[in-house]
Amino acid sequence: MKPGRCWRILPALSLDRRTNEPKTGNRTMSNVVNLRQARKTKARHEKEVVAEANRAKHGISKSAHNKAKVMAVHHEKRLEGHKLDE
Repeated sequence: MKPGRCWRILPALSLDRRTNEPKTGNRTMSNVVNLRQARKTKARHEKEVVAEANRAKHGISKSAHNKAKVMAVHHEKRLEGHKLDE
């Protein structure tokens, strides 16, 4: 038996290659993450935070803006309905 390989005989003394500490049997694998998708998701979230801040700083809320559009269309149709034909 080679002197450097005696640690493989005893499972309690086997070492983790990364940390050089004794291995524990209760480790689980973590989820695989696609880094490209993670970067895009993070960028989307950051853009949304900036957009929300800009909406609060510079304008009206999205629902109020949409309501104003609907009301403008409604008033335009009502005005067209009251015109006299020539």
